[in-house]
Amino acid sequence: MSAKTTPQKPGRKKAKSDPAPAHTASTLAVAGQNLINMVVVSATSGTVLLALLAARHFEALYSRMRGYGILQRVQCSIDPRYPATHF
Repeated sequence: MSAKTTPQKPGRKKAKSDPAPAHTASTLAVAGQNLINMVVVSATSGTVLLALLAARHFEALYSRMRGYGILQRVQCSIDPRYPATHF
């Protein structure tokens, strides 16, 4: 004896939770961290370049002062015991 079975009606599908908010928050966190890192790297490299430029400027200024004899006169006026040829 074969029993008749009624076909089941398709039930409602459960709505899948949307992973977009979690993914978006993670993406924004990584983007913010990358932005902070870029600012830190830019500030550090800018500071180093500025220091190198200042050192170059003052080295050139020191060379010009020696060329004009300014440093020798300053040395003699500070301590007359040492001649200006020590520079």
